[in-house]
Amino acid sequence: MRNKESHLATWPAISLYVLCIAYCLGIHYWWLGLGSSEKASWVQAVGSVLAIGVTGALGLRQFREARDLQHDASQLEDFRRFAAVRVVTDNLHGLCGSFLRAAKAVRPDTASEFFSNLSPHEFERARVKIERFSYVELPHPVLIITLDFLVWHITRFSEVMRSCKSDVANGNVNASEAIETHCKFAEQINERVLAIMEICDYHLARLPPYVSRADWSLASNDRSEFRA
Repeated sequence: MRNKESHLATWPAISLYVLCIAYCLGIHYWWLGLGSSEKASWVQAVGSVLAIGVTGALGLRQFREARDLQHDASQLEDFRRFAAVRVVTDNLHGLCGSFLRAAKAVRPDTASEFFSNLSPHEFERARVKIERFSYVELPHPVLIITLDFLVWHITRFSEVMRSCKSDVANGNVNASEAIETHCKFAEQINERVLAIMEICDYHLARLPPYVSRADWSLASNDRSEFRA
């Protein structure tokens, strides 16, 4: 049974082979029957068709290369935007950490003095850097939404700090409670920052082989630290 099936399977291949031989022989005898002028015309016609085909193939190849280059440039620009956001949020992450460490180390007897020396200046600097990004050009929709929430949290943090400073100075608000409130704000800011850093790290880890890390890596020499 298997031998019969194998023989049946070879018949289409044999038939195709015979048809190819017959076709080639037909072309051969047809070519021999042509005159010299007809042969020259056919050679010219075939050459023209081949020239058109080669020109089209070269044009298609150039088009694909240009398209790939444009795609690579666009992808590289996206990686640079992710890297820029990553540097700013890394700076803000360090700022939140130093603020929380300093605030949680404050003793109750020094809380008023600590809070009177607080300044949202470094947080506002980070907010200004974030606002410089063109949200339209950012390559990830979740990144845009999270950055917008982050800006709102930092703005609210600065406003509450300024209003609480006068209340603490006047004795209307307990300094320790005010510090605890601001620690919660800083933790919320840090949560947003970590979410953004995770998005950036996810995409930067998929750096294509044609891009060197020197093309997008940014030095974070401007790292801010909280100073009470």
